Amino acid sequence: MNDENLLFFVRDPGSESVKSRLAAAVGREAARELYRCFLLDMAATLTRGDFSLAICVHPAEAVSAAKQFLGAQHHYRPQAGDDLGRNMREAFTEAFTAGYKRVVLIGSDLPDLPLDTLEKAFSLLRTVDCVIGPSADGGYYLIGFTSTSFVSEAFSRITWGSASVLADTIRCIEDHGRRIGYLPLGHDIDTLEDLRAFCLRNQGRSPALHTRGYLSRSRLLE
Repeated sequence: MNDENLLFFVRDPGSESVKSRLAAAVGREAARELYRCFLLDMAATLTRGDFSLAICVHPAEAVSAAKQFLGAQHHYRPQAGDDLGRNMREAFTEAFTAGYKRVVLIGSDLPDLPLDTLEKAFSLLRTVDCVIGPSADGGYYLIGFTSTSFVSEAFSRITWGSASVLADTIRCIEDHGRRIGYLPLGHDIDTLEDLRAFCLRNQGRSPALHTRGYLSRSRLLE
């Protein structure tokens, strides 16, 4: 068995309630289509990795919709409930219980996330206890632990969506005496400004073909 597991947290690809902040600027339908492009772009990257992939879906009843959209070849599991911290904690616990030694979790708002960033995350977990990819908004886009260093408390008493998520998480992990390795700063796409920054960041590059194709066809940013 591959001892490295990537947990890919996704939401219902058919829902019109995804990306609410982005939807406030571009409309619900455009935000939903963009999110579906994010999923396709990220799935295309993740399937090239040497790790085992688990697509963790919220809400639980949307597993079949996600499977139909992204393909039945992947392994799917429902997220635990409506609390993000609990969902992440339970996903890690389930992966370690299944026998994985190094587990990394990411969200689905980074369509241009490079595969080598994920490979570096797993590589770091061979020498440190935890790996974190900080986000520009004060949160993180990636977090990972080894089976012997998991800190379940890192997902408790966190004000998700706030600018203190990263700092509070680091403080908790360091309080448990764990060594943290850091990845390059990441950029989630949550707002129209984030979307514009994504386009500037990828000029002359070829990642995220679905997302960039939709933006070109829709002329959303013109």
